[in-house]
Amino acid sequence: MKTYDNPFSLAVDQFLNHNLSDVLGVDLATKRPFANMHEENNQFVLDIAIPGVKKEDINIEVKGDMLKVSAETKQETENEDKENSLIRREFNYSSFERTFRLDETANKEKISAAYDAGLLTLTIAKKEEAVDHGPINIKVS
Repeated sequence: MKTYDNPFSLAVDQFLNHNLSDVLGVDLATKRPFANMHEENNQFVLDIAIPGVKKEDINIEVKGDMLKVSAETKQETENEDKENSLIRREFNYSSFERTFRLDETANKEKISAAYDAGLLTLTIAKKEEAVDHGPINIKVS
């Protein structure tokens, strides 16, 4: 283990040996998570990639024809070097919000959500009248 003459040397070494995101306490990557949506016969499926977010930090709400997905995460770490009387405490707060306009055929009352391995999947049922039940045979008289 390296030894340091003073706390400033330790701080400089830590600065130079961490990536810039750690030093600034901000994730420099985009704060807008990627989303994919596809339509099936009786529903829409929306997948949002939000790795590292806890399920309990996710908020989903519908207002009018807008579906809003958001999350806020808080993280705190503490490093202590008693030998050099140095304590470093870091706070990291991050959040995102995505809003999607629901199709007029979407049933706002039948939306379900599942979260697994960093992927949030929303299943949005279609209104019954919008579901394609296949061809209708019409008899000729």
